[in-house]
Amino acid sequence: MRTDPDETTAPLAGSPLPCATRPAAVQHEGARALTALRLAAPGGKPRAGHGGGGGEGEVRAMRVPLAERILLLDGDGAHLRRLAQYLTGHGYRVTATQDAGEVAMRLHLDAPDLILLEQRLGEVTGTEVLRQIRAVSNVPVIILTALSDPVDRIINLEMGADDQVHKSVPEREILARMRAVLRRVQPAAERPRQGWVISETQRDVFRPDGRPCALTTAEFGVLRQLAAAQGEAVSRAELCEHVFGRPLHPGDRAVDTVIYKLRDKLGSQVIVTVRPLGYAFAGLPEPAPG
Repeated sequence: MRTDPDETTAPLAGSPLPCATRPAAVQHEGARALTALRLAAPGGKPRAGHGGGGGEGEVRAMRVPLAERILLLDGDGAHLRRLAQYLTGHGYRVTATQDAGEVAMRLHLDAPDLILLEQRLGEVTGTEVLRQIRAVSNVPVIILTALSDPVDRIINLEMGADDQVHKSVPEREILARMRAVLRRVQPAAERPRQGWVISETQRDVFRPDGRPCALTTAEFGVLRQLAAAQGEAVSRAELCEHVFGRPLHPGDRAVDTVIYKLRDKLGSQVIVTVRPLGYAFAGLPEPAPG
């Protein structure tokens, strides 16, 4: 049963918004830290006077994971574009290049969480590029190859590759191997629980299982404005100005309609109505255990 835009409400004073504190980020080389959004309870101070303090309206930290960064290096342009599009659609932030000479720069600028490296790159081999990477970084590397020579596989693994996979396998298997490697590089006791991902580059939200929510431009714009407000109420007029680029007119329900659709896609408790101020972001649902 769908929730009307004004059905989920929060009083101006009282108990905190219904959102549990997210687990802390795990720091490791090349890993993206979680973006901390400060979530104030409805009874907290208005945005005109930000501030901390305990008791009623105490500020809590809610963390939403950023998409992991993947560096894709492939001399085959068609395969490069196809795989980059597939991984991007599953919530990863992909930097794709056919130029082996960019690796050092990308390691420095992008700090990827994982590198997908093709074995054949024109004048250089993936093994040579892997040697260069291992001289400066222990970022996980998966070799993509069209060859079936076991000697190449043995050499690459001994050189420090984390895995090697044939390019002919389905993209789904490459994704599964990536996830397995990323799990291995973090100690099990410190591994963060997989959750929702807000992708700024894709302007969408990805569920814990990797499926996109397929938000419209307006829906992502409203969600972004509410999340940036750090849990405090944002007026309909302000949302209308920021998202639609026009003032709010009497009887205008455009913002309410977007809120209705967001609750339908993300959950009825994600956005609460704070009367008479507007709407506030309460946080994305916790992933199911197990």
